[in-house]
Amino acid sequence: MMQKMPTRSAQSFRVVNQRGFSLFSAIFLLVMLSALGAAIVKVTSSSQIASALDIQGERAYQAARAGIEWGLYHRLREADTALREQKCLNEAATSFALPAGTTLTGFTVTVNCALSRRTFSGMLTNGTALVSNVADTTMLADGIPVSGIGIPAGTTILSVTGPSTVTLNQPATAGGVQDINYQPDLVTYTLKSTACNQPTAAGTCPQAATANHPDYVQRVLEVRF
Repeated sequence: MMQKMPTRSAQSFRVVNQRGFSLFSAIFLLVMLSALGAAIVKVTSSSQIASALDIQGERAYQAARAGIEWGLYHRLREADTALREQKCLNEAATSFALPAGTTLTGFTVTVNCALSRRTFSGMLTNGTALVSNVADTTMLADGIPVSGIGIPAGTTILSVTGPSTVTLNQPATAGGVQDINYQPDLVTYTLKSTACNQPTAAGTCPQAATANHPDYVQRVLEVRF
């Protein structure tokens, strides 16, 4: 029995269908490849940004270490202990930009110094070295530096004269009940170094307006000695 051959119109319909399917497949593949390419570009870009921030973070850490080393040298080179303590107490925070032409170029460091201090309340009399009405003198000792309102610079406790009185080595310059700072026998210095790549208008770190500085990087180190 002879097989009936498809007519020309049926053959043309099949060819058109095949061409339509091929065009749809090509468009689908192009869309998928475009999406895949966009995803790869996005991942690559994110990785590059993260890597750049990691590098900046490491540079900021090294900048903060440089600030700590500068602060230690600045403090420890002072042989006079009393003068060193006064400088730590009275000097403002120091900020400086790191040298140009180095791997840390573009970073600013702010270094703060603080001392471990305690406070007691006592009654001062202007022109008199005696401090009365001290609640507890058990933690005080001869030679401990003191400071506060009505206490001249460089004043120390000359002697603990009773359970509620101490005598200073200099007379007070003000009267009334005052809070008096004193340093324990073992003085502890605290150096804090803050490094950032976008300091404030005054040239200090940290930068508070981080919302306006999306690439802001900061590292903080602290050491006690």
